[in-house]
Amino acid sequence: RNGGATVESDRIRLGLCVVQPANRLQEDANKGNQLFVIIKGQAVVKSPSWTGGAEKLDAIFVPAGTAVDIRSLHEDELRLIRVVEIDDQAAA
Repeated sequence: RNGGATVESDRIRLGLCVVQPANRLQEDANKGNQLFVIIKGQAVVKSPSWTGGAEKLDAIFVPAGTAVDIRSLHEDELRLIRVVEIDDQAAA
Protein backbone atom coordinates (compact mmCIF):
# COMPACT_ATOMS: atom_id res chain seq x y z
CA ARG A 1 0.00 0.00 0.00
CA ASN A 2 1.28 3.42 -0.93
CA GLY A 3 -0.61 6.09 0.95
CA GLY A 4 1.91 8.86 0.51
CA ALA A 5 0.94 12.14 -1.09
CA THR A 6 2.56 12.72 -4.45
CA VAL A 7 1.29 16.26 -4.97
CA GLU A 8 0.40 18.81 -2.33
CA SER A 9 -0.92 22.36 -2.41
CA ASP A 10 -2.14 24.64 0.35
CA ARG A 11 -5.65 23.15 -0.05
CA ILE A 12 -5.28 19.45 -1.01
CA ARG A 13 -3.02 16.40 -1.05
CA LEU A 14 -3.25 14.11 -4.07
CA GLY A 15 -1.83 10.60 -4.18
CA LEU A 16 -2.12 7.06 -5.48
CA CYS A 17 -3.05 4.20 -3.14
CA VAL A 18 -2.39 0.60 -4.18
CA VAL A 19 -4.17 -2.19 -2.28
CA GLN A 20 -3.03 -5.74 -2.96
CA PRO A 21 -5.65 -8.46 -3.69
CA ALA A 22 -7.77 -9.46 -0.65
CA ASN A 23 -6.25 -6.63 1.45
CA ARG A 24 -7.76 -3.38 2.62
CA LEU A 25 -7.13 0.29 3.07
CA GLN A 26 -8.27 1.36 6.50
CA GLU A 27 -8.37 5.10 7.15
CA ASP A 28 -9.02 6.58 10.56
CA ALA A 29 -11.12 9.71 10.84
CA ASN A 30 -9.32 12.49 8.97
CA LYS A 31 -9.59 16.19 9.81
CA GLY A 32 -10.37 17.03 6.18
CA ASN A 33 -12.77 15.61 3.62
CA GLN A 34 -11.40 12.78 1.46
CA LEU A 35 -12.28 11.61 -2.04
CA PHE A 36 -11.18 8.26 -3.46
CA VAL A 37 -11.61 7.42 -7.17
CA ILE A 38 -11.08 3.81 -8.21
CA ILE A 39 -8.94 3.57 -11.33
CA LYS A 40 -8.44 -0.21 -11.30
CA GLY A 41 -10.19 -3.11 -9.57
CA GLN A 42 -13.29 -3.58 -7.43
CA ALA A 43 -13.89 -2.93 -3.75
CA VAL A 44 -16.28 -3.18 -0.84
CA VAL A 45 -16.52 0.08 1.07
CA LYS A 46 -17.58 0.29 4.72
CA SER A 47 -18.19 3.48 6.64
CA PRO A 48 -20.54 4.36 9.49
CA SER A 49 -23.12 5.72 7.02
CA TRP A 50 -22.76 3.39 4.01
CA THR A 51 -21.64 -0.08 2.94
CA GLY A 52 -21.54 -1.20 -0.68
CA GLY A 53 -19.58 -2.16 -3.75
CA ALA A 54 -17.48 0.11 -5.93
CA GLU A 55 -15.62 -0.38 -9.20
CA LYS A 56 -13.57 1.45 -11.81
CA LEU A 57 -14.33 5.19 -12.00
CA ASP A 58 -16.59 5.12 -8.92
CA ALA A 59 -15.93 7.92 -6.45
CA ILE A 60 -16.09 7.49 -2.68
CA PHE A 61 -16.58 10.67 -0.64
CA VAL A 62 -15.56 10.45 3.01
CA PRO A 63 -16.59 13.46 5.11
CA ALA A 64 -14.17 14.92 7.63
CA GLY A 65 -14.21 13.01 10.91
CA THR A 66 -15.36 9.74 9.31
CA ALA A 67 -13.40 6.47 9.20
CA VAL A 68 -13.55 4.25 6.11
CA ASP A 69 -12.55 0.68 5.25
CA ILE A 70 -11.96 -0.14 1.55
CA ARG A 71 -11.33 -3.82 0.78
CA SER A 72 -10.02 -5.11 -2.55
CA LEU A 73 -12.35 -7.72 -4.09
CA HIS A 74 -10.57 -8.66 -7.25
CA GLU A 75 -7.63 -10.91 -8.07
CA ASP A 76 -5.84 -7.81 -9.37
CA GLU A 77 -4.65 -5.00 -7.14
CA LEU A 78 -6.97 -2.12 -6.36
CA ARG A 79 -5.73 1.32 -7.38
CA LEU A 80 -7.27 4.51 -6.09
CA ILE A 81 -6.58 8.20 -6.53
CA ARG A 82 -6.86 9.82 -3.09
CA VAL A 83 -7.60 13.52 -2.61
CA VAL A 84 -7.45 14.88 0.94
CA GLU A 85 -8.65 18.34 1.87
CA ILE A 86 -6.13 20.06 4.12
CA ASP A 87 -7.78 21.37 7.27
CA ASP A 88 -6.92 25.08 7.55
CA GLN A 89 -7.26 25.09 11.33
CA ALA A 90 -4.96 22.07 11.76
CA ALA A 91 -2.29 23.74 9.64
CA ALA A 92 -2.46 27.01 11.61
